[in-house]
Amino acid sequence: MKLTYMLFMSLIAFNSHAKDLIDYVSEGNQIAIENLLELGVDPNIERDNQTPLSAAFTTCKNNIDSNEIYVDNRCVKFANDLIKSGADINWTNSNGNNIVMLMSMNLESNSSCFFPEKVIDPRECHTFMEYLYDHSFEFSAKNNDGDSFSNLLATTLNHAPIPKQCIETPYICEDTAYFQQAIPKEAKGYQNLLGQTPLMQRINLSFWKTNSPFIDINISDNADHTPLTYLLDKSEMITSDVMDLFLQFILPSLDLNKIIYNGKTQKQLIEEYYQKRATIIIL
Repeated sequence: MKLTYMLFMSLIAFNSHAKDLIDYVSEGNQIAIENLLELGVDPNIERDNQTPLSAAFTTCKNNIDSNEIYVDNRCVKFANDLIKSGADINWTNSNGNNIVMLMSMNLESNSSCFFPEKVIDPRECHTFMEYLYDHSFEFSAKNNDGDSFSNLLATTLNHAPIPKQCIETPYICEDTAYFQQAIPKEAKGYQNLLGQTPLMQRINLSFWKTNSPFIDINISDNADHTPLTYLLDKSEMITSDVMDLFLQFILPSLDLNKIIYNGKTQKQLIEEYYQKRATIIIL
């Protein structure tokens, strides 16, 4: 009886260390993480709708220098170490968000992979993504809100700080580093509950080109808007020369006779845009 009690108490103590693992990941304590994993602590322990692996992409922070530039990929390294120790890459939280969804929504914890502003060893990032691909990770999965990883990433990039090299050209400059590997291959599979694709959510020429040739530039959302109408909605914010580049890029694939929400064709919309622009120049 005494032996059974001792074993029971040891199990409780061991599991408490597993819960500590979440805290150590959040704190960025690499040695403590490595020691606990070496001891065989369960990498899939769950607490407050979080696991150590999800903590690597939500509460963990990469180191920054005096200029507030990220200088390492330690959070992704923690994720790789956890996966090597058996962390479940298919875990989802109560809202159906998987690890890449959490990663896409929390740029603070992995900005060194998304927007590297100085030379950082990218191997941890590549290792992580390659492991997911090798194990048939479902990037097109959707959470309870109907958003996929790509939908969430597009939205997050819209609210992310603009990289210094992109400040003067925010609609054509982008550097999403290795995450370009996770571009949507089937646009229809990446429509959210409103029917929006990542291209509709992220008006950025570099982002659009990165997704080419897999994108469906003529796809409609639930209200019969297309990527073209989303682009034209922002035309007053985008300089005319950049608008020309956008239109030059999509015209070869554009269904000019497609009728959109207002009963007009896409050809008519483009013609009206140029007519309006010419009128403004004359005035």
